[in-house]
Amino acid sequence: KGGNSGALYLGSGAATGGRGGLVGLSVGSGTSGVGGMLYLRSGDTSATGKNGGEISMMTGSGSATGQSGGLTMKTANGGASGTSGAITMSTGTSPAGASGSITIMSDAATGGAGGDIVLSVGLGDTGAGGDLSVSGGSTTSSTGVGGGIEATGGTSSSSTGGSVTIQTGEGTATSSGVVTIRSADSGTAGVSGSLVFSSGTSKGGNSGALYLGSGAATGGRGGLVGLSVGSGTSGVGGMLYLRSGDTSATGKNGGEISMMTGSGSATGQSGGLTMKTANGGASGTSGAITMSTGTSPAGASGSITIMSDAATGGAGGDIVLSVGLGDTGAGGDLSVSGGSTTSSTGVGGGIEATGGTSSSSTGGSVTIQTGEGTATSSGVVTIRSADSGTAGVSGSLVFS
Repeated sequence: KGGNSGALYLGSGAATGGRGGLVGLSVGSGTSGVGGMLYLRSGDTSATGKNGGEISMMTGSGSATGQSGGLTMKTANGGASGTSGAITMSTGTSPAGASGSITIMSDAATGGAGGDIVLSVGLGDTGAGGDLSVSGGSTTSSTGVGGGIEATGGTSSSSTGGSVTIQTGEGTATSSGVVTIRSADSGTAGVSGSLVFSSGTSKGGNSGALYLGSGAATGGRGGLVGLSVGSGTSGVGGMLYLRSGDTSATGKNGGEISMMTGSGSATGQSGGLTMKTANGGASGTSGAITMSTGTSPAGASGSITIMSDAATGGAGGDIVLSVGLGDTGAGGDLSVSGGSTTSSTGVGGGIEATGGTSSSSTGGSVTIQTGEGTATSSGVVTIRSADSGTAGVSGSLVFS
């Protein structure tokens, strides 16, 4: 009435020249109803600020060259037409604070590796395989965020850090599983979560590469790789942004962007490359395409080359610059302009149109022709040199 109640100890004594005796708790079998329960519960307390009693299970330590005892929690095998029992590990509810945490971990090792932790669903022979589900906690708080899920490889003090691999199951007869990484739908007053794929910073070398690709196929075609921005109902459409890396290393170039289509078979052609803006709306215009090099503060700006490559056993590919058909106002202009200069000694950039050379026949023609006016006049051809400055003459025209 005024102190602790008496303790209850159940154990076997120490042994010299043999092993310690077994301690067993076992419920007898029955022939009616469910099997008898084995119940372990620590004590409650009503003392202010004091914790309820703990339950501790620890195996015995081994000798200097042995290992400590194993700990097995396992339900018995199911009957001929039944299932094996479930295992539930759960903390209790909390009416005025956080509920208890669950920690599953292997402890530190000296002279060896930390122990593996394996979560694995057993093999089945009927229906789909069992799922492995990991879920962060939900909250009804007006300010708190939902619980996260974090998977982090181990740190190494002298070699490479641990990898994180997410891989679907193999379909030995049909398809492998799908990997889906997506953020959940947002509520009415928020946005859906971002997806970030990034390699870490590097303090003494290159940062990690990021690869996005589909695997090779035997007896089929390689899988599609698509980058697509979702549609919206407010504001401008979302941007698709590609930019290579900057560098501050002296004399080194910034990162390149390379786009190349796949090669074809011996009798096929390589893949086409299309750069095209979407069609305009019912009362709008289609988007512009701009190809431009950046400005240069202390040298020439970059050049732009549009060319078809050499052909063996065929003609070099055509290059076509053409303005699309319109049905309102004047037709769109095609403008080619040489570069201007503010140098006191440099001349303005020229424009050169040269037909192709032939090693065994007639060289290529150069044709300048105005557009046909099917109902009225055709266009005018004007070839003239620009007006000169105050200290020069206008340029000559040479037809030779």
